[in-house]
Amino acid sequence: MELRNYQKTQLSMLRQGVASKQWTQMLMSPTGSGKTEVAKAIIKGAHSKGKRAWFIVDGVKLLDQTLSRFMADGITAGAIQSDHPCTDHSLPIQVATIQSLRPRLQALLNIRPPQLVVIDQAHVIHQAHIELIGWCK
Repeated sequence: MELRNYQKTQLSMLRQGVASKQWTQMLMSPTGSGKTEVAKAIIKGAHSKGKRAWFIVDGVKLLDQTLSRFMADGITAGAIQSDHPCTDHSLPIQVATIQSLRPRLQALLNIRPPQLVVIDQAHVIHQAHIELIGWCK
């Protein structure tokens, strides 16, 4: 999917933040404005450079929706969610529910740590989010 002009601007601003070593950033945009599309572009860019990325969601419904959207855009991703059919922790891109990530967090960080973390629905914060953000710093 082609990004809209305002999404391209958002992506550019996020990349400028990374270039200036602002490792923790937040994109706020209205519901339906395409934040997941911007996240997909970021993740695709990281993947093209051989980086591992995690996209963290709050619930199985969002996990399934995100995996479907990624697949439709040619992004192969594993799922970090108990007994999910797409579970494959060896893939460089992972979509995780925060609830399932929590008990696996330290093990996964030790085995295959991400180089990019995108947190969806950042208004819902769990202890595992705080731990992961702390690890990223």
